[in-house]
Amino acid sequence: MEKFFKLGLRGTDKKTEIIAGLTTFMTMAYVLAVQPAAICGGEAYITDVNGVVITKSAIMITCALVSGLITLLMAFYTNFPFALSTGMGSNFILGALIQSQALSFGAAMAITLISGIVFVLLTVFGLRDLIVRVIPKNIKIAISASIGFFIAYLGFKNCGIGSFENGIALGNLTDPAVLLAIGGLLLIIVLNALNVKGAILISIIATTLIGIPLGVTTLNGVAAVPDFGELGNVSYLRPNYARAVVDVVKELGGKPFLTDCNTLYPGSRKNALEHLYCAWENGFTPLTVGCPILIGDGLKGTDDIEVPVRGGEYVKNAKIGRAVMDADVIISLTHFKGHEATGFGGALKNLG
Repeated sequence: MEKFFKLGLRGTDKKTEIIAGLTTFMTMAYVLAVQPAAICGGEAYITDVNGVVITKSAIMITCALVSGLITLLMAFYTNFPFALSTGMGSNFILGALIQSQALSFGAAMAITLISGIVFVLLTVFGLRDLIVRVIPKNIKIAISASIGFFIAYLGFKNCGIGSFENGIALGNLTDPAVLLAIGGLLLIIVLNALNVKGAILISIIATTLIGIPLGVTTLNGVAAVPDFGELGNVSYLRPNYARAVVDVVKELGGKPFLTDCNTLYPGSRKNALEHLYCAWENGFTPLTVGCPILIGDGLKGTDDIEVPVRGGEYVKNAKIGRAVMDADVIISLTHFKGHEATGFGGALKNLG
């Protein structure tokens, strides 16, 4: 690492770079929340004009993968400590068009692809540098400042420090979330003034942990997905193991629930009523597991959402139980199957 990145020549060391990298990630990680919100709005998923389901989780994962890839390219190809992520600006325009059914998700991705190709061509032929030099300096400064103001606006709005419903006003300064956010900002200022390395990272972690007992840091809708087992069958994960997972989720501020989907074959889990009775007979009750229990795809197994399987050779679309789809976090508790799929069959079935 020292030889490749020339850390000594640049007046730095491994510890400094690791802290700087973690700080940079925590600072720019907001895009993992903003990008999905820009495309899907306030919903967990939306369906575009062509019937394609776009989920926030898919957008978030794509954003994370792309950000990681281009940041690695900056590190290993250019040898510069720059972290890059997906663009901000056009995403809100395209997201609004997708949500209003005026544009399909595929068309939005095509526009993004063409835009990227144009930028590459401008760079290859040296025109991008010319365009950058032609733009007046005051406009360049204004662009940077406006992006900073926009990020500050998102932060103040989301944490409640500022209210932007009727102009600009202070938020509710008695709200624990607002006080925690102000405390976090003050902690960053103090640690920076004391020249503490990793001041921003330390402040982010500290405010996150303090927010757990205050009820500010929460994980809502955590779906733990076990196999409740058939009547008379003993090959399923025992309720006490599920309870252990539930307790950990609660300690982290989450609101867990156990869920499973109905079976296609006839048996004791072919509909929600018999499925719940079967679960209770096998020891899965709200009292024993410490959280609510519900069936993910409804009374008759028809309450689902169809999601396209990208690159699927045999399965082009998958039907996912609505309760599973609406959960913010999914924890699979599938037991060992003992056949050639060794567990994956159960994991797929539990989703819908």
